[in-house]
Amino acid sequence: MVYGLIMAFSGIYILYLINFATAFFGALSIILYAAVYTPLKTRTPLCVFVGAFPGAIPYMLGWVAASGNFGIEPGTLFMLQFFWQFPHFWAIGWMLEDDYKAGGFKMLLLVEQIKVPLCK
Repeated sequence: MVYGLIMAFSGIYILYLINFATAFFGALSIILYAAVYTPLKTRTPLCVFVGAFPGAIPYMLGWVAASGNFGIEPGTLFMLQFFWQFPHFWAIGWMLEDDYKAGGFKMLLLVEQIKVPLCK
């Protein structure tokens, strides 16, 4: 925990040296991932929706770091990554369903109802 906090604050500080907006979005990503998404993984399949936010933030950070502004370009990068994560996580969850269940993770909505037989 101590090591993780040191790394998180160090990373935010380094991003702050670039500009405030980059540090803000970096901190937001860390907080959403560690304090919201991670605890939800064992409670609700909505964790995939919540996790899509911190998962999409890093893709826009480069643009925000270079320009110092959040505009249509980094917003587009964010949205592309945000929407890509749903089929990505659901495909992994479907393929590794037994492993996720064994670990207590709820990554899929109504798993029994959405199973599709593979083509033979």
